[in-house]
Amino acid sequence: MNKSIGSITATLLCASLAVQSPAQEKVSTSGEYRPGIRWTTLDVNSSKYDEYRDLRDGFFVDVLRLDILAPESGWLFDLGAEKALRDDQRVRVRLDHLASRLSIFIDHNKIPHNLSNKAMTPYIDRGRGLLTVPAPASILKDGNDTTGTPSLVPTTGQMAFNDALIAKYLETYLRPVSQRTDRERTTAGLSLHDVGPLDISLTYLNERRNGMQSTFGPIGDRPPRTLNVQIPEPVKYTTYEMMGDIGYTAPRFQLQLRYVLSIFENEIDVLRWENMFFAPDPGMDFVATVAGTPRNVSNFGLRSLAPDNVSHTVSLSSGFDLPFESRLSSTITFGSMRQNERLQPYSVSTLGGDATGDGLAWNDLDKLPRARADAEMQTLRVDLEYSVSPIAGLNVRPFLRYYDLDNKTPVAEWRYVSQDAAGTNGAVNYRNFRRNLAYAYNKVTAGVDVRQYVPFWRTTLGLGYARVGIKRDFREADTDEDKFEFSLRARPSRMLSVSAVLGYWNREGNGYNYNVTSQSYWYSFAQGAADVDNPQFLFANHPDLRKFDVSDRKRQELRVSVTSIAREDLDLTASYRYCKDDFESGVTPVAPLAGTTVPLPNPADANALTPGRQLGLLLDTRQAVSVFAHYVLSDRWTLTAFADREVAVSDLRGMVFNENQRREPSNPTIQTPTQLGPWTDPNRLYNAGTREVTNTVGFGLLHDVIPGTLRLQADFNLSGTTVDLSYSGYGSDPMFLGRDWETFQFGFNDPGTVRIDQYVFNASLEYKLFLNLALGLNYFYSRYSLTDWGQAPAGPWVEFVGSEFLWRDTSRDNRWGNRVVAMGSYLAPSYSAHVGYLTMTYTF
Repeated sequence: MNKSIGSITATLLCASLAVQSPAQEKVSTSGEYRPGIRWTTLDVNSSKYDEYRDLRDGFFVDVLRLDILAPESGWLFDLGAEKALRDDQRVRVRLDHLASRLSIFIDHNKIPHNLSNKAMTPYIDRGRGLLTVPAPASILKDGNDTTGTPSLVPTTGQMAFNDALIAKYLETYLRPVSQRTDRERTTAGLSLHDVGPLDISLTYLNERRNGMQSTFGPIGDRPPRTLNVQIPEPVKYTTYEMMGDIGYTAPRFQLQLRYVLSIFENEIDVLRWENMFFAPDPGMDFVATVAGTPRNVSNFGLRSLAPDNVSHTVSLSSGFDLPFESRLSSTITFGSMRQNERLQPYSVSTLGGDATGDGLAWNDLDKLPRARADAEMQTLRVDLEYSVSPIAGLNVRPFLRYYDLDNKTPVAEWRYVSQDAAGTNGAVNYRNFRRNLAYAYNKVTAGVDVRQYVPFWRTTLGLGYARVGIKRDFREADTDEDKFEFSLRARPSRMLSVSAVLGYWNREGNGYNYNVTSQSYWYSFAQGAADVDNPQFLFANHPDLRKFDVSDRKRQELRVSVTSIAREDLDLTASYRYCKDDFESGVTPVAPLAGTTVPLPNPADANALTPGRQLGLLLDTRQAVSVFAHYVLSDRWTLTAFADREVAVSDLRGMVFNENQRREPSNPTIQTPTQLGPWTDPNRLYNAGTREVTNTVGFGLLHDVIPGTLRLQADFNLSGTTVDLSYSGYGSDPMFLGRDWETFQFGFNDPGTVRIDQYVFNASLEYKLFLNLALGLNYFYSRYSLTDWGQAPAGPWVEFVGSEFLWRDTSRDNRWGNRVVAMGSYLAPSYSAHVGYLTMTYTF
């Protein structure tokens, strides 16, 4: 047991015993103690086996419970522990004074998260978020064409040699790295009930999370010239939370005031990782070439991690009992969230610039518009509800909900260094002149629910309507939505009950503005007047695109549940849920270049129209059916069984077009099938559909072999999931392209099926040796199987990778961006495990 928990337990135990009267009243104790010992056979050391639990072999304490009652003084002490001495333990301590209604409790919970038992990396954690390689990666510094090159886009032969050098480097320096986090959550509280009309409670929470998880670290230019590495990220989080409640209760009036303070601290502010691909001279950035053009490559990468932050929440809830069997309820909640971390420079290196030119020397903090984030958001929520029964059997409940998120973070003008600079003087493209937009919104929901009781079949009919309006800052559209819901609950007989809910939701996006992203740019028109790629004065997203959370949407939903007690010894429950979201938004052709101030090489392109076919998510359909049965076969046999099936199908449409040629769609050089193409060509559209199916079945039995002496319990669960992705349209039709998809630069093809199967079997035999002593023999079998084309070279879609730790395909593509130094594929691979354990249960 955790030492701090043990000391607290001892203190509370002593306190409970110290309250006895001078006559030393009789104290009653009861409890349970269940230790055990475990043996495991695991074919693969997969972290999936014990992802959120501690199943190590050896001694463990499954259950520990102690109850102490001093009846005359009114003190009750409870101690409970599960999986004590393990990394997934839980300990609960509670002290109650029955007369004064005073309660004190402590709850300590540990949850491990094993991400991988096989991860490897050349990086060394130097502490405080600094990752370095063990030696300079000078293997890539030789510029001879036959021995490798520092170019970001080398020839196929040069790249093949570089791949071999990196592979040799990894063979030399790869080392195991932990991929696990541990969370410890401790909650302590004190409550006083019925102090006159008051209820008072105080709660304190402390949560710590420590360990290492995986993340990414790109350095260099934009893809495909990015130098990608998968790296370990240190985790050292602490959350403090304090909550106070005061409740007041009167005969016809209730009031509750709550305050919550939450503080999050991250001991590691930034993550820095060394560039392992190039070895620059000490203190300098490396200068690589792209087709003869010099480019800077940083010696280190840097990224900010989760920032420290503080939030305050105050809420006031009230309830009034009014005439005509009515009640008025309200809740007002105000929240404030703030973080003010010191900002990092645009770049960790100079990128070859100096401190005199505008936009150069990007590691200079003075180039930032402000030194700290100064981020703050305030929220206000108001809930009002009135429930009244004007006549017998009828209940009417009108309600109003208001939520406002006010983003007070100041907007400033930034010059993002989103890639290592294209020129050796450190210049940054004007398109990187961006503003941080203070996204915010407010939401108003108003509606009414009506319930009518009908004696026939003891039926309750319900009808509900709600109107939801959301206004958003710096988003493409505001939305208004109407929600209609009809419900029925009936009990035709004592053994049968039925419930059903039918809903229809209609959301409309008001005045969708596809060019709203232009508000995030602050460069002047003159800086990009003649540029073919000018996102502020042309468009950033294709005008036919509709983002699903702000687009039109029609939702149809049906939920049905049936419960039958066919016999006193048989319970049956079945449920079905269907939900269909249709995002059709009535997109029509538009001329996005009409009225633009950007000069067009062909003036007629001002009237060029989009295809008028909606892009983005078009349809999302989900179905779920579930059946459960509980059968008491006899006094000695009990059987349970269940089955679930969930199906999720979605369809989205995309378009392949050249964003760098937005102002000249009629340019013949982008019309051929080998190019990206213009944004006006409907033949460039493609569809991608996904279908995910999960089937789960389970069985269980309980058998008293010798009633009161020998009991057998067993259960079996099987779960299987398949995920299929299908393409149609441009890039997948060889008849249109006149070539096989594999030889086409922008080709698509259906990948293989992703399959996840899991089997779990539990069996236990418990023998009561004495009245208060039982012995248990337990067996546990678990199997997990994963087939994923995204992690293993299987199926027609994937490119065969060079190794588990260097993903590449030298035979097809020589670009740097198609290489990833990884910590290993299948970080949680398939496994099969047999576990046996003995337990002894002693009760007193």
